[in-house]
Amino acid sequence: MSVPPLPTTVRVVAPTGLPGDALARHPSFREPDLWLELHTPARNVSCDLRALAEQLGAPGGRTDLWLTLSSLAELATIVYAADLGVPRGVPGELGAMPGDAWTRHFEFLVPVSEADVWRQSEPVLARLLTLLTGDDYVFAFCDHTGEGRAPAAQGPMPRESDCVALLSGGLDSFAGAVVLLRGGRRPLLVSHRPGSPTVAAAQEHVVAQLRAAFGAEAVGTAHLSPGPAHVADPRHDFPGPELREPSQRARSFLYLSLAAIAATAAGCTDLYMPENGVIAINVPLSAARIGGYSTLSTHPLVLRSFEDLARELGLHVHPQNPLVGQTKGQLVRDILKPQFSAAAIQGTVSCWMAGRTERPCGGCIPCLVRAVAMHAAGLPAEAHQYDPLSLKATRPRSAARANLVDLLSFADDVLRLSDQETVRAHPALLDVLPAGLSVRDMLSLLRRFAGEVVHAAGLPPPAPQAAPA
Repeated sequence: MSVPPLPTTVRVVAPTGLPGDALARHPSFREPDLWLELHTPARNVSCDLRALAEQLGAPGGRTDLWLTLSSLAELATIVYAADLGVPRGVPGELGAMPGDAWTRHFEFLVPVSEADVWRQSEPVLARLLTLLTGDDYVFAFCDHTGEGRAPAAQGPMPRESDCVALLSGGLDSFAGAVVLLRGGRRPLLVSHRPGSPTVAAAQEHVVAQLRAAFGAEAVGTAHLSPGPAHVADPRHDFPGPELREPSQRARSFLYLSLAAIAATAAGCTDLYMPENGVIAINVPLSAARIGGYSTLSTHPLVLRSFEDLARELGLHVHPQNPLVGQTKGQLVRDILKPQFSAAAIQGTVSCWMAGRTERPCGGCIPCLVRAVAMHAAGLPAEAHQYDPLSLKATRPRSAARANLVDLLSFADDVLRLSDQETVRAHPALLDVLPAGLSVRDMLSLLRRFAGEVVHAAGLPPPAPQAAPA
């Protein structure tokens, strides 16, 4: 099914809780491109604040704080749904720079509690989302009427926790939880359930492994499923799965928002988003991947930017990645393998197509990095649709082949070039500096990863390039 061309600017309205005169005061939103209705029986997007209240308990007994958390949950859901519901176009359709098929230009009209605070925070919010998605964002905020919202959470937090950690069902979040539990922490593991049985099963698998290893009382969980609603008669249409944008770059904002809400309710500040350092800094593998083609979902700058936004909203959380200095192979070999079986480790999911194919595809970057990690840790190769590390197993013009060629070329560069030459070839390495990370440490990380790649692919390591005379 073809995707219709998009307007130059995509206007999105969240009508639930919108004051009656809001559209009159903002006439450009009278005929939006997308309506995202929450809470009502005719909703097309779900954000179950009652479930949130029941799982998390009272955020310090403060109603005003609960309203801030509710607004953050609703806004993150709306941004995530808009990201899904507005597919990126083909060159020439979006009215951005000539040939720019990636960038979308969003304008939102959203009701929130304490709209003045959100208006003041809008530049920080827009910068964060642009960093994550590569899109442009403008927000108009109105004071929320309270329609459809759950009352402030009552009662104590169901379980005492001293930190929050995101649990995706992937290998890295499994390793991150293990690191925290071995360090004597009491994490609340927060998951987003996107509706995929494969992802839900992987999340439950990881929780079961952690509870078996560390005791049921040591591991608390909370999970929510914000996103497109499944109701019989929605007032406004939402694109079906075949018409949705697959890149889902705004999902990281939803993850971080849910974690910040849980941390605030628990009365703690430490928020962990575990990801191996190679994917976290995600230096583009080739010049063709510079920009939106390389995700920044757990980049140190994203974590810092989210902390800035939370501070603007009066929330005190400190997002961090405890695994940023390690490769995925190190996570498997040094953290998971000493305590867990191969079956336990490989019961996690990493594939970008998880839930959309019967088995991991083998050709996306997450599948390739995972295959390298399993080889580096001496674990059995996993079943894929085709062999991740074999050029012979991929079609000549396929994305899978392009991914593998880019990965092998990147590994060759990193092992062959000097530090200065590597930075010149991959200037995105310098983006770690504002987040307080050392380029030299990141180069060391990438060289360890590159060594794992060439070894897993059965290639001899390249000879270092001779220094110029």
